[in-house]
Amino acid sequence: MSSRITVLFLVCILIWPTLALAAPAENDLASENEALRERVGRLEAELEKVKDLLTESGTARTLPADDGDGVSAAVEALLARYPAAALGAGESANGFSVVPYGYIKLDMSYDTSAVSNGNFARWVESEEYNEDDDRTSITARQTRFGLKIRGPVNGVILTGQIELDFYGSGAENKPQPFMRHAFMKIEWPDNGWSLIAGQTWDVVSPVNPNTLNYPVAWWAGNWGYRRPQLRITKVADLNDDTTLTVAVAATRNIGDQSPFNSTDAGADSGIPVFQARVALTLPIFDAPKPATIGLWGHWGTEEYDTDMKGDSEDYKTNSIGIDLTLPVWDCLTIKGEFFHGQDLDAYLGGIGQGVNLVEMEEIQSRGGWVGAAWTLDPQWTVNFGGSMEDVDEDDLSAGGRKKNTSVWGNIIWSPLKNFKTGIEVSHWKTQYKDMEDGKDLRLQLSFIYSF
Repeated sequence: MSSRITVLFLVCILIWPTLALAAPAENDLASENEALRERVGRLEAELEKVKDLLTESGTARTLPADDGDGVSAAVEALLARYPAAALGAGESANGFSVVPYGYIKLDMSYDTSAVSNGNFARWVESEEYNEDDDRTSITARQTRFGLKIRGPVNGVILTGQIELDFYGSGAENKPQPFMRHAFMKIEWPDNGWSLIAGQTWDVVSPVNPNTLNYPVAWWAGNWGYRRPQLRITKVADLNDDTTLTVAVAATRNIGDQSPFNSTDAGADSGIPVFQARVALTLPIFDAPKPATIGLWGHWGTEEYDTDMKGDSEDYKTNSIGIDLTLPVWDCLTIKGEFFHGQDLDAYLGGIGQGVNLVEMEEIQSRGGWVGAAWTLDPQWTVNFGGSMEDVDEDDLSAGGRKKNTSVWGNIIWSPLKNFKTGIEVSHWKTQYKDMEDGKDLRLQLSFIYSF
């Protein structure tokens, strides 16, 4: 019993000074609380600065000066411990940065008639055999993921990009990834030269309308796609407010399968397809931003075997076109393209038709599109426009698609940061040679969470 009393006595002796220090006078406690509140406020301000440092990239960083209470010194110690915070999100100590980006997208659509392919609309199937065959589609295939890569700057800027979506093959609920972009870019900013090596957008037909429908009026007046290429670009300032851009590229030649073997007629030609564009960016009237007008075209050949002995015939793929981007007001921009060409199926033109393998001749087509983007306020955007592609009927066999038109309008609402939802209404009409036309009214609802 006496031992227990002794232990309790010793414990009281040990903790008594601590209890005495933890119980200051009432006035001292109030002043200490006020000091603590001020310190917490400074810490919160410093935390916001740290968050800014973590989200910035590629800019010089200067830490706030120490205000005497050691708060900024603590922040500096934090950055010394975690160098990535001082370098920027994703940036390593050797000067490279890798920044992920993309979005999750769900598309829900209803079509009054059968369209190709259902998840998106490119043309309407003829109602010769399936009149008013309505369809409903729900897909997340357009969900996209990419990486932007940037290397150290030593008089030359080296960047790269890799981007995927899920419009590859596979079942609807387990689709395979589909490569969109995979390229490197070297820029010499002092003289305006740049080099692209890899897969990215074509040089020709560089502008797209703003649609919720996955194909941005492809096969219906807009065309141009992505393919492996080697591209050289020169940007020159003609004066203070006018810029000239010249781009040329050697691109992968992609053709259809020859009728007598499985050879790619594009690769079999032995040469790439050459593309070029010349563009001027300059002020027009009193527009708030400069307008851009471009002239472009491409040229190549495809080699199709005509018999089992290896005899072949060459067919030309070529085009000429013009693009325009015109900011009318701060809230309204008008864009459009017009073109004429032949054998454009590899570029999502010709309403999906390139060479008539029955008549063995190129299929010629012409068309274009016009679209407007109207920003009502930071949360609401309205897009509308129309497109048309007209194929030379004499180049088609019976059942060929000779004309495809679409008219669309959408409203996109962004109620939350990085989240938006939109609804789109479009009308489609596809005309066929010696077959009944196809008409469709399409309603589409989309949800997009970007990062």
